[in-house]
Amino acid sequence: MNSKSIFRLSLLLLVMVASSATASDGVVKGSVDMRGFFQSYTAKARGETPRFKVPAVWIYSPRGKLVARIDGEQDLAKLPAILGAPDADSLSAIDTTGLFSILGQLGMEVPATGKGEWTLALLAGEACTTACAPFRDAIAKASSKPTTNARGIELTLRR
Repeated sequence: MNSKSIFRLSLLLLVMVASSATASDGVVKGSVDMRGFFQSYTAKARGETPRFKVPAVWIYSPRGKLVARIDGEQDLAKLPAILGAPDADSLSAIDTTGLFSILGQLGMEVPATGKGEWTLALLAGEACTTACAPFRDAIAKASSKPTTNARGIELTLRR
């Protein structure tokens, strides 16, 4: 291999690492293009037009169904009650498999959930620090309880 080929390979590996999801503190983190995410989600939802706000926590039941969206800090107190109702009605045609497929198409690989595991997905903007802190704390608290069996995903939406 010549130096040009080595440079291209190094650049390709760097891009792959930068766009993949990383796990820290039990939370899978990654970023995707905001427009691409919303267009893919809406297209896959077959006409469903959910309200999109960030920051927000989308809560998927152990069966993979979207059972709640929390987009206000005042509503984070409802999280324990939501996690106590795994058989709640689904709000979307897109389950965790569909969500992970969309993220994969946009370059963020998310490991499949374990059987009987809640998924708490934080949707955040690029500069979300203060506004996202209560959402991150709520996910960390819920994920750390052994009786909850939940994992967090932090999805940064790039402009």
